[in-house]
Amino acid sequence: MFEQSLQLKKAYDSSENKTKVEIEYTQYDFMKQSEKWVEHDLIFANATAFTDEMVKSLSEKWMENGKKGSVFILTTKSLVLSEEQAKFIGPVRKMMSWGETEVRAYVKK
Repeated sequence: MFEQSLQLKKAYDSSENKTKVEIEYTQYDFMKQSEKWVEHDLIFANATAFTDEMVKSLSEKWMENGKKGSVFILTTKSLVLSEEQAKFIGPVRKMMSWGETEVRAYVKK
């Protein structure tokens, strides 16, 4: 998936699209290196195989160190947050390569 994302970025960057967007794809152990992702404006995770403990840990790390107004998009699972911590968007059902799943987005308050 990482290699495919790099190929898609290369195709987008070489397109004649006049609106250029800065996109960076990285690969690392996000549970151990949360400092690399918590401060980004947009975070996406396919959480289908995440344990409840992993989802809780992600929620805590984002709430402790994430930027106000940042967006976290998650498939299948729900972050462990209150309405005072984040605005909830969804769930919506979307088709993925493995089948249909629920997608949720959160905006940090």
